[in-house]
Parts: sequence; structure tokens; C-alpha cells
Amino acid sequence: MKVLVKNALSRESLTIPFWRNAIRQGVSNSTLPETCRNKRFLYPASGEPHKNHLNLVRAWKYLAKVGLFPTLALTLDTTRDARLLATIRLIATKSNLAVENVSENSERQIGILMRSADAMIFPSLLESLGLPLLEAIESGKPVLASESDVVRDILDPEQTFDPLSPDSIARAVMRFLGVNSGRTEIRDPAAFLDQVRA
Repeated sequence: MKVLVKNALSRESLTIPFWRNAIRQGVSNSTLPETCRNKRFLYPASGEPHKNHLNLVRAWKYLAKVGLFPTLALTLDTTRDARLLATIRLIATKSNLAVENVSENSERQIGILMRSADAMIFPSLLESLGLPLLEAIESGKPVLASESDVVRDILDPEQTFDPLSPDSIARAVMRFLGVNSGRTEIRDPAAFLDQVRA
């Protein structure tokens, strides 16, 4: 809801959900496990809109806000996908993201990238088959992917997400890394009123 308010009204808001019996959940990311440091994710895909690169990079921006900076390797063509690549580089530079592009995406190069990655991420909105999924199976790499029938026809991903939501993509990466994704704390009515009055 906070994101919707920001997008619709261009205003920041404070989220304070409450329920008659408060529900306590962990919300802190103050200690990040060592396993999440220097992780490399690969998205081997061309730059067509349905490949969903911008939501993926926005997810990396979300991760940076919570102190996570995994590497994301892309395989965009520097000529054909120049505009998309320029947009991605702008976002990555502004948010200090570890996003790199490997433009030579021959089958041999993809194999090398796949072997050097810790996981493959696949936020595509639409596929007829999804060849990168087969490449991930062949290399034994875990896959984080859109929750879709096309993906499930080929494999059971390690984590799934809503590909239209950068937050959902980021939270799937956090789950994969073993990091608390910071669920909303549900307060009791008294705590809600205390915070509203503050």
C-alpha cells in the first residue's frame, strides 16, 4: 500500500497496520548472514519488453536499500538493446548496484557465465519454452523465477515471485540468501494510537 500511495499521490506514507491481537514477527535485517555476501545472479536474456529487465533492476535497487548488493549479470546486446542498457546503467549508477552486462552471449559464453553464477534469475513475463531454464538444469544451478505455468512445466524453482512486482522479486532473492525480508509488524490498537499521536 505504501508503494501504491507513493505512485498514485507522489507522497510518502507511514504504514501502521493493527489488529485486535498484535502479531509479532521479525522485521530486522540488522545482521546479514555471510552466505549472502558476493553472490552472483545471472539473467541470460535478450532485451525484449517481455523479458522484464527493468523490474529486475528495480528489485536490485530494493535490495540495495536494505544493504544487500549481490551481482547481477545480464546478456544484453550493446547495439540492439542500447536504450534499455542505457536505462539500466543509469539506475545502477544512481543506486550503486552491482549490475554488469556481458554482451557476447554465445552458447559457450552463457555456459561460462552459468558456471560462475550462484543462481539464475528468470523474471520473464512470457515464454514459449524458456531455454535458459534448460541451461540452468543442465548446469545444476538453482533458479529463482516468475511463478508461471511455463516455468513449472520445466522445473520447480528454488524461489518464485510475482514478475510484475520488483518488491516480490527482491524478497525472493532475500529468501534465497537466507535474509529476513522484513515483514510488516502488526501492532495492537493501543500501539497504533501511540504511534499516530507521536
